[in-house]
Amino acid sequence: MTAARQPPRRRLDEQLIGAVIPTPLPRSAPPPAPMPALPAAVPPAREPVDDLVFDVARPDADGRVAARALLRALRWPPGHRLHIDVTRGLLLIRDPDRTGDDDIT
Repeated sequence: MTAARQPPRRRLDEQLIGAVIPTPLPRSAPPPAPMPALPAAVPPAREPVDDLVFDVARPDADGRVAARALLRALRWPPGHRLHIDVTRGLLLIRDPDRTGDDDIT
């Protein structure tokens, strides 16, 4: 077994010198790469729906949802308890007693 070598001791008059890095030359930003045109979005074919209701609302600090027209169309009265799930950044609000098409996303 050999003894570990000791690192050489520095002399007191030695100093570390930072790396010599040239100052970067001023350059303008390169133009953005051309992007291919995206195809137009085509919604999936569906049968016409006459009883579809849309509304945009957000829960307040107490968890209440103020979307009266939508809640009235679903026949959910004031004070009706709802089940709320977070799915991919969206709130899925539904009646905990029923399953089916009466959901709010």
